[in-house]
Amino acid sequence: MRPGTTVGDRYEILQLAGVGGMAEVYRGRDKRTSERVAIKILLEGYAGDEDRFEREIAALEALEHPGIVRLLDRGFLSYGARYLVMEWLDGEDLEQILLRGRMSIGATLALGRRIAEALGAAHARGIVHRDLKPANVFLIENRPENAKIVDFGIAKLSSRSRITSVGTLIGTPGFMAPEQIRSEVTVDARADVFALGCLLYQCIAGVPAFPGEGIQAVLAKVLFAEPARLRDLRPDVPLSIEEFVMGLLAKEPDARPMDGRAVVELLDQLDYVGPNSRVLATHRPAALTGTERRPVAALLIGRSRHSLLPAANSVAPVVSELDRAIQTQADALGIPCEPLPDGSLALWITGAAVATDLASRAARLALTLRAHAAARPFALTVGWGASTGKNPLGDAIDRAARTLSAQRAWSDRDDCPIVLDEITAGLLDGRFDLRELDSDLFVLHGERSILPGSRTLLGKPTSCVGRDRELNLLAGLIDHCIDEGVPQAAVVTAPPGLGKSRLAHEFVRLSVDRYPELSLWVVGADVLRAGSALDLASRVLSIPLGIAVADSQDVRRQKIVARVSSRVSRADVHRVSRFLGEVVGAPFPDHEDLPLRAARASVQLMLDQVRSAFVDLLSAECGSAPILLVLEDLQWGDLPTVRLLDAALRDIKDKSFFILALARPEVHERFPKLWAGRRMQEITLLELPKKASERLVRQALGEKARQDLVDRIVARAQGNTFYLEELVRAAAEGRSDEFPETIVAMVQSRLHSLEDADRRILRAASLFGDVFWAGGVHALLGKKQKVATILEKLNGLVDREILSLRHESRFSGESEYAFRHALVREGAFAMLTPEDRTLGHTLAGEWLEERGETDPLVLAGHFELGGQVKRAAVHYLRAAERAHRAGDDEVAIRRAERGLSLEPDPDTRIGLLGIVTETRMWRNQLDEASISGAKLMRVAPPGSAAWVRGALAQFTYEMRHGHIDVSIGILDTIRSIDPAPEVLGTLSLALAMATAMLLTEGRVDLVEPIQRRLDALVAPAADGDPMARAFWHLAYPRWEAWIKENPWQSLVRAKAAYDAFTEAGSRRGQHLARVFIGMNEWLLGQSLRAIETLRAEMPLEEEFAIVASLRSLFRVLALLDAGDARTARTEAEQLIAVSKSKGTDADVARGRWALAEVYRRAGVLGLAEREAREALELPGAAPLDAAAAATILAATRLADNRSTEAMLAIRDAAARYEALRAFGYRGAFMRIVQVEVLDATGHHGAAR
Repeated sequence: MRPGTTVGDRYEILQLAGVGGMAEVYRGRDKRTSERVAIKILLEGYAGDEDRFEREIAALEALEHPGIVRLLDRGFLSYGARYLVMEWLDGEDLEQILLRGRMSIGATLALGRRIAEALGAAHARGIVHRDLKPANVFLIENRPENAKIVDFGIAKLSSRSRITSVGTLIGTPGFMAPEQIRSEVTVDARADVFALGCLLYQCIAGVPAFPGEGIQAVLAKVLFAEPARLRDLRPDVPLSIEEFVMGLLAKEPDARPMDGRAVVELLDQLDYVGPNSRVLATHRPAALTGTERRPVAALLIGRSRHSLLPAANSVAPVVSELDRAIQTQADALGIPCEPLPDGSLALWITGAAVATDLASRAARLALTLRAHAAARPFALTVGWGASTGKNPLGDAIDRAARTLSAQRAWSDRDDCPIVLDEITAGLLDGRFDLRELDSDLFVLHGERSILPGSRTLLGKPTSCVGRDRELNLLAGLIDHCIDEGVPQAAVVTAPPGLGKSRLAHEFVRLSVDRYPELSLWVVGADVLRAGSALDLASRVLSIPLGIAVADSQDVRRQKIVARVSSRVSRADVHRVSRFLGEVVGAPFPDHEDLPLRAARASVQLMLDQVRSAFVDLLSAECGSAPILLVLEDLQWGDLPTVRLLDAALRDIKDKSFFILALARPEVHERFPKLWAGRRMQEITLLELPKKASERLVRQALGEKARQDLVDRIVARAQGNTFYLEELVRAAAEGRSDEFPETIVAMVQSRLHSLEDADRRILRAASLFGDVFWAGGVHALLGKKQKVATILEKLNGLVDREILSLRHESRFSGESEYAFRHALVREGAFAMLTPEDRTLGHTLAGEWLEERGETDPLVLAGHFELGGQVKRAAVHYLRAAERAHRAGDDEVAIRRAERGLSLEPDPDTRIGLLGIVTETRMWRNQLDEASISGAKLMRVAPPGSAAWVRGALAQFTYEMRHGHIDVSIGILDTIRSIDPAPEVLGTLSLALAMATAMLLTEGRVDLVEPIQRRLDALVAPAADGDPMARAFWHLAYPRWEAWIKENPWQSLVRAKAAYDAFTEAGSRRGQHLARVFIGMNEWLLGQSLRAIETLRAEMPLEEEFAIVASLRSLFRVLALLDAGDARTARTEAEQLIAVSKSKGTDADVARGRWALAEVYRRAGVLGLAEREAREALELPGAAPLDAAAAATILAATRLADNRSTEAMLAIRDAAARYEALRAFGYRGAFMRIVQVEVLDATGHHGAAR
């Protein structure tokens, strides 16, 4: 209707407010009172809905309550259409409000009281709304206590539609009570109570109580599933409020409050007074529940394409004779079957032990039912649901609805197929005839006939078979190791299940028999500790040191000193003990120990001292007896430990030390070039040969191992030892009716055959990883469980070959167990509900923390998975610090960035940012370092060590990008710091690096003030702080050589830096100083000595990438002067390739002019000129490098008799050197070339 039209001689139409399926709603004005009103007009063509319209009018006329919209008038328009007039409401409906987020608990309860009171008034008059939902609740001025219920008697299909057609489903999916969906005769006030529960649930949780993909999924969940616990979605919800809301959502009407007034009475009992009330105090569950995840299959049978049944928004389910036949057959099988309003049927299947069995059972059911309903579409999916009935459908019903929708869109045939999703199809074995429909849908056509195989029932122990070649090879290696007294490593690699552990067990047994004096050390890496710095080294050392996790630090220190004193020389006891203490979590005091204090203050030197102590002890232990060290699952180890063992293999002399490492093939991805260059033999296990597999099966099954059964087991195992073992156990346990098709199904089958209590123990144990402790399991299962009972159950699982009991435990007084196979642990872990996983990881982390767990990565992982993110961040900082000290920078960055992602507290954030910034800067990742450095400067106290690190990263970044003015501003701020003693070393590093950057960029004028500041800061404290003294000296070599043209004095300062680094025990600092020692040796003509000083194995590329290119440059030039042009060319090309891969143009330019010099001396002048020109053209080339490149370009042209062009190039080079006021890398050479060019061009006087 047009604005201005008058309705009923009183109400003026102002504008259209909304249009629905059967009516239009206008905003209007009462001409008599000037009040705004809402005018609803029944649309033409909907005369059949007049009864519904009249019913709404009657309901509103009978009701007068502040929480119900008020009816003002009603009547007929001139052309016969019906209308009604209601009060106009200002505000928003609840649906719009919830789109912006969930409500507070207090606001939700206020809203719940208002709506319950309004419903109580309606119920008292026998009126049931039947369509209560967020869109039908209006909040005046957005205040929950002023809410009003609207649209009595109006049913809607979509939760988003405002007005729906008459004759539709009475209610909205997701808010309908089960009795409404079933269209039971008695639908009373308790249906509104259910809808109110759905509404309040969504207000608190922020998500619907029954979410689903499609109407069928939603309605099926209302009928069969329980909503997720509110406290799992929102931990601050009090238990009493959760129980109140869940009581409204009871499936059976009799279990709910009788009406709205009864709801108000329950609200009164809550006595909620706000967020500070004790009512809000939440109590975390003390133990894991008895609920577990189990497979569930959902089968949706859609209505026929030509069905006369109503569509999805029908008034109620219409059950045909066919439906009744299907329901009868399902009932006979004990399978729930419910008709849905759109004419479809929902069935779900549970109870099978494993997903493969469940899928087979569901597939057979679908094939059986389809024989009677070929014209109806079928969708079958398998998912995971809860075992206690809270949510038996899990995610299977959602995927079934999605699959059914896709099937309808695909098929236009009268005979509709059974469609499966990809996951379900993968669970069915070869006996089912499946054909791919598209990338993720499959059609089930039928089941093939196969003959079932028989099984034996007796299992017997088996021994190592089929590995004679590998055992002989290992025996030869250890014989040579012991006879010749040389270190040796063997790495056995294979995918899980191929028998690495079985091979190792047999090898150890044979070796101990052959060499009784052998000292056996067995250490395993754990997936939960993967990459944790020095974790594996700590456990290796704990064996000879006799350290248990439960030992106090004092006890550990005593054990360290006692063992070390009995093994190493008296002069080394103090040093070795102190630095082994750093590895095994027993730090010694450092107030009178300068090397130890220096190491703790410097990230660069701790690994050097640890490496030396580690090798010294191992060498001493080998002197007492040959050592066989077995490392299991090395792919989960850590790089620092691998490096320590590499050092042991290199440095132990004339003693027998044998490493047997077992690993998956991905070990080479984790540790490229593992122990390359050492005595190391890799053995790759292949699948067990057929005859060896047969022998294994026959050993286990004995006389009942008939050939047909043996052949089937061997064929299905495909040479995988673990698969063979599991298949043999299945046969021995009598599960031969349906021989499993996949090993995963076998694992699940074994677990589900256990008692509930056994499975609960395994679920708790799986949270710890491959290894766990009886006390830890007890902590997760709660105090009501007796420790003795748990131990009895665990030992029973050992007897059933599911677990193994370890002879030694990391925790004193705790029985330590392990899963015999990782797949068993993974199967148990998969059975945990999400709620139990979260709680269990928190409980596991707390138990390990209380027992003295020293690996921060383990604790961080548990607390993060347990939702305790701030606690996790603290432990990620400890893990990052450990990796940083150990020299594993990539891991340090990963750990720190992980911690930063968890919103850590301020102090933890500063520590994490400091590690990221410093590590990235040394690795020459300046863009990334500047980002974290800027953040660090914002949060760290100005002048602190962390703040200096951030400022240094910013300075380095700005210098590299040519922002000189910005760099100088940052530098001035750094120089002005009056450092505390603990900051001096960091500040000395920052100022030394600043001098290096400024000289490289040609800003000689800024260097002397920095040197004076360094002199004033460091000289008074130099004797007590070797690291500060080292960096102080390191600020001078470039200055003396490049500016003062005094390489001898430069050499003196570089050697002084080297000596200071040596005093501090910093091996990496020594390498850094050696770069400049080698530079000056080359400048002084000692090329051979420079080559040795700058030898290629220096680890600068990994640990000091920011200066690695200088080492390569000086080595290339020294090699040229020594006459080794071939090696010089190779290393120059390597410098270019590495720099290109890292995107550092400055280093690429450096490599190119070095290669140009190689070509020039070789007489390959065309290539020499090309490389020199490319170096000059690179925009990122440093000024000193550009001057050197210009000099080589001039020399090349002169050698090519192009003296005029050479003159242009040498003038460019001389101008560059003059502008820099620097002698630089090639200053003397530039002067020689300049003289030669002048002479060649006839300028003899100038040349003289």
